[in-house]
Amino acid sequence: MIYPSLITVLFFAVCIITSVIAILILQNNYRAHANRCFFAMTMSVVIWSAGLALATSEFLIQVVNIKKAEDLYKITDKIFNVFKDAINVNNREFFVTPSMGVSVYPVDGEDSETLIKNADIAMYAAKNDGKNQCVHCSSEMKDDIIKNMKLANSLYRALDNNELFLYYQPQIDTETREIIGFEALLRWKHNEYGMVSPNVFIPIAEKTGLIKPIGLWVIKTVCEQFKNFINPEGKEIRISVNLSIEQLKDSNIAQQISKILEETHTDPKYIQIEITESVALDKEPYVLERIKELKIFGISIAIDDFGTGHSSLSRLKIFPIDLLKIDMEFVRGISSVSRKDKAIIKSIIQIAKNLGIKVLAEGVETEEQFEYLRKKKCDEIQGYYFFKPMPVDEIKDILAG
Repeated sequence: MIYPSLITVLFFAVCIITSVIAILILQNNYRAHANRCFFAMTMSVVIWSAGLALATSEFLIQVVNIKKAEDLYKITDKIFNVFKDAINVNNREFFVTPSMGVSVYPVDGEDSETLIKNADIAMYAAKNDGKNQCVHCSSEMKDDIIKNMKLANSLYRALDNNELFLYYQPQIDTETREIIGFEALLRWKHNEYGMVSPNVFIPIAEKTGLIKPIGLWVIKTVCEQFKNFINPEGKEIRISVNLSIEQLKDSNIAQQISKILEETHTDPKYIQIEITESVALDKEPYVLERIKELKIFGISIAIDDFGTGHSSLSRLKIFPIDLLKIDMEFVRGISSVSRKDKAIIKSIIQIAKNLGIKVLAEGVETEEQFEYLRKKKCDEIQGYYFFKPMPVDEIKDILAG
């Protein structure tokens, strides 16, 4: 295929460097360095930066007279080679990982505005996929971007339109097989796309900042439904609610949750906050500060997806944790020939017991998995073997029965 014209947008994501230093490097070093590289090419290359609404770390490059795809690959390879070695600035070394997005005329657009927009879409896709790569803008990618933009706009109105609701999945005492708690799970039914996966809309909520009002709505709704439907008799049943790193950045989050508990007359002992293992491993001081504040208010803390990251036992020592949730990845491995997953589960349970922390296994789906966990003294179980996530009305019927 002959490429009569091609537009490329580059985003140089600077690792380990503060934004101030990144701007200094890009202005004083990388721009000149990149210009020398690009103009040294045998093909006609034009670099645009001035006069365009590009970030400091973005370059727009127009390449003409591309005859075949191999010519394009040669250019992108040269660009990657420029940044493969560290750059020395003021006697300090820094590494840069370029992410490149490509759009081709006329396949990806017949005017400059469309070509730049589609190259920009591809560039951010390359950045999100791990950086240091080149991505060509595809029709599927554009469709996904458009869909995500629609979802982001719709999410702003989802609360007002009553599109968000909660499901609850029971948590079971391994020995008595009785319900001792529930995990609250946020759901979204979009008027056009139907049920939207939390894996799709939660990241959108975090990026847009909507996770804060939505998160508070979840806690308030949990408290209201818990009091009126789930536990009207005041049994020893807790509700677990997930809290993201974006919510923990809010210095007032603990006070806001405490205020909701007071307004709904909910005893804090019934509420458990779940954070992921990656959040627990975050070294930012505010993470531990927020967790300690929640504990002061009488709220228990659980670490979700435990074992999937690079767990640090020292974090377990300093974090006031009440419950570890073993990730379902290891639970599935109970049924496999390999002994590794069983060994990991056994070790997690033993460590938790020694630290006075309870253990819950997620994703339990078979009797074999349940019996193994019971014999290894796992305290609690959550999964389809007992109950699937369900609306509050079904929970009320189960508890009544």
